[in-house]
Amino acid sequence: MTTTRSLDEAAALAPDPAAAEALARFRDLVLRRLGLEFQDRQAAMLDELLQRRSTWHRLTPESYLNALHTDLLPHEFEALAPELTTAETYFFRNIEQFHALRERVLPELLHARRYTRSLRILSAGCASGEEIYTVAMLMQDLTPDRDWDISLLGVDLNPEVLRRARSGRYTSWSLRETPENARHRWFRPEGSEFVLDPKLRAAVRFEMINLNEPAPHFWRPGAFDVIFARNVLMYFNRAALHDAVARMTQALAPDGYFFLGHSESLRDLTRTFQLCHTHGTFYYRRCEGGAAPARPAFAPAAPSTAWVETIDRSSERVRDLTATGPAAAAITLPAAIDHFEEALDLFAQERFEAADACLSQLDSDCRRHPDALLLRAMLRLHDGEFSAAEDLAHEVLTHDVRSAAAHYVIALCRESNGDGQAALHRFEQACRLDSGFALPHLHRGRLARQRGDAKAHRHELARALDLLEHESPQRLLMFGGGFDRIALQNMCRSELRAAEGRKTR
Repeated sequence: MTTTRSLDEAAALAPDPAAAEALARFRDLVLRRLGLEFQDRQAAMLDELLQRRSTWHRLTPESYLNALHTDLLPHEFEALAPELTTAETYFFRNIEQFHALRERVLPELLHARRYTRSLRILSAGCASGEEIYTVAMLMQDLTPDRDWDISLLGVDLNPEVLRRARSGRYTSWSLRETPENARHRWFRPEGSEFVLDPKLRAAVRFEMINLNEPAPHFWRPGAFDVIFARNVLMYFNRAALHDAVARMTQALAPDGYFFLGHSESLRDLTRTFQLCHTHGTFYYRRCEGGAAPARPAFAPAAPSTAWVETIDRSSERVRDLTATGPAAAAITLPAAIDHFEEALDLFAQERFEAADACLSQLDSDCRRHPDALLLRAMLRLHDGEFSAAEDLAHEVLTHDVRSAAAHYVIALCRESNGDGQAALHRFEQACRLDSGFALPHLHRGRLARQRGDAKAHRHELARALDLLEHESPQRLLMFGGGFDRIALQNMCRSELRAAEGRKTR
């Protein structure tokens, strides 16, 4: 497992102060130009990238940074972007959102635009194009006739992934969640690759856009009816995130729709949107008047503070673990309960960097407490660092082999990486280990629906709804994805009503 050094440690190991100064300058330039903020724990990765790119340009790090600062390397940030972000995507990723798009959003918009006969959809941070091409597949059967002006646009900062998107050539890995009928209809096998139908390639355009730059010519008011910005805003620091959301909001039509990744939220960023829930997923609709209702039916409420009692009980559980071995015996979280409470509160407010910093104030033994490890794992998961999150969950299992929460976190990591079967196995383990844990049943229900098992889908949702009534406040806070007990219960009820409706048809 790769270890990273803090900037202070990197400075201590550097041959002279200039190396530490160069690293700080590099991090600042990346933040200002790309909106990407990196923590001390990622210093080693940044330092390696700085050295490698300097060498590639045959410059000293200082000269390379001066060239970056004065724009003497105009395309260098385009080369840095793919090194600093993960372009993991595939067709029909998070398929529930595409069900909502096809069966709810697009029919509504097509009806609303029946006089202008124009519809414009944007995939922001489109990577190699799988997302916007999936939209194109859905549009082929929904557009009423040929005289509609349909614009499907994908934008990204990375010219290499845009080249791949325009080529329309993919491996089987990109098609791993593609329904069989769509695979046969839209792809032609050619050697080890699958080539996209030319009709779909012609329906989509791609442009190079830096989402961190204002670009007023691009973000025109009302320019788009639907914007997908899934799993891209998580890389931005708070200020860049706020600015990017403001630009996209302005560019969205007054009744347009906004789709984010499952681990992302607009909470505390804007009140211009109403939270929608259909087809087992959440997404946003811009309100006509520009201001959302005070609290939509499924919006997350303010976090409960009842978890403090749960933390106290968890501290008692730590003392019970002392019999399992020296590692567990060394944990003394009660002595650092204030830091942990503050970190959990910051996590609830989605102030993830501050929560991470707060956890770093725990001593090395307290940081190994299972609850501290799990909270760190959820922070890594939020940052898209699935491997690091999974490593932390496995560390929890070394202390407590029966930790349902650790198996749940591993399942989330596997699900985020597209390995639905492995995720299902871990969700099942979490349910077996703790029969009162509601959240794994929610995910099992969603996976059951994906594989067409309607009976299991209804059973798992009903079980989750029942268990949510008595679910641990701390678990809801840590693993509820920003949604409180009532919001999750409403989601289950909504899904069950929809499932019963499908059953009676």
